[in-house]
Amino acid sequence: MGSLFGGGKKTSSQSQSTQLPSWLSGASKKAVNMAENIADRPYQGYSGDRVANATNNEQAGWQVANGITGSYQPYLTQAADALGNANQNLTGADISSYMNPYTQNVTDVAANKMSDQFAQQQNARDENAAQSGAFGGLRSELGDQYANKQYLDAIGNLYTQNMGNAYNSAVNNWQADRANQSALAGQYGNMASNAAGLTSNAANTLMGAGQEQRGINQAQADANYQNFLDQRNWGTNNLNTLLGAVSSVPHGQTTTSTATQGSDPSTGQKIASGIGTVASIAGMFSSKDYKTDKQPVEGSVLAKLASMPVDTWRYKGDSERHVGPYAEDMQEHFGVGNGKQIPIIDAIGTQYAGLKEAAQRIKKLEDKAHA
Repeated sequence: MGSLFGGGKKTSSQSQSTQLPSWLSGASKKAVNMAENIADRPYQGYSGDRVANATNNEQAGWQVANGITGSYQPYLTQAADALGNANQNLTGADISSYMNPYTQNVTDVAANKMSDQFAQQQNARDENAAQSGAFGGLRSELGDQYANKQYLDAIGNLYTQNMGNAYNSAVNNWQADRANQSALAGQYGNMASNAAGLTSNAANTLMGAGQEQRGINQAQADANYQNFLDQRNWGTNNLNTLLGAVSSVPHGQTTTSTATQGSDPSTGQKIASGIGTVASIAGMFSSKDYKTDKQPVEGSVLAKLASMPVDTWRYKGDSERHVGPYAEDMQEHFGVGNGKQIPIIDAIGTQYAGLKEAAQRIKKLEDKAHA
């Protein structure tokens, strides 16, 4: 029995080849070369900053914010001291410091004058008693006792009144000082609050300005990183553009057939001839305008191709070996063909779909590796 492509014992032979247009073949080879170059390209890390650093204004604002305690603490300390003074109890030691130190001297001077006047009056009384002959008598003695009592009462009243007035004045001064200390404590408290508020406002102003500047810096960092990605993915984007053009542009195919006297055409030759004819016809109608019921391939093309056995085999009755998938698997995984034959359109289409998915996966891996 003759081989599939070797023919029988007749004296004729036939060879047939199918060629894609040169521009399509060149574009396909270029796409494969580009994919290999992209896959072999070493890792290219991004050396720029992805996140903008804190600005000088933000750092200054943080320092000001950290110093808020130092800005109001002295006023709080003074307020506490003043409030403590305002709440003190009145003691003898306290009141003495508020009394006029000259009160005693002034009172003593007044008492001395009264003593001099009393002495003068006593001398006058003695002279009158002597002239009347009553000096040393009971009447004279009673008069002296009465005058002496009045003198002592006057001296006592003088000291009592002056020292009492001085004490009352000291108490009033002490109370006024307590009120002043309480008011001073409130003023120091207000000053502490104002200092904290001013410091906080200054910190917020600095940090607000710094955040705006950092936002601008972050936008610039994002733009720089995007420029890096655009440059890094330039080859991948070009590959996708090329793949899209190759898979979508309509094209025809050229079939060349030669015949010589020899044996009958083999099974493989007949199949090849049929493939060439179908490919030529299919290539003439590759435009989207001639196609309908368009749907994307469901699932992963690469996964389906990977699950399909690709063996080396011979057609029955043929000695020549071939390599390729089986029509049953193409029908099972892609729903094309009749389970007996693999249409050339579907064979080429699955290759394009697999190549496109491989390119997309390469791009995703590159993006993930460089993110």
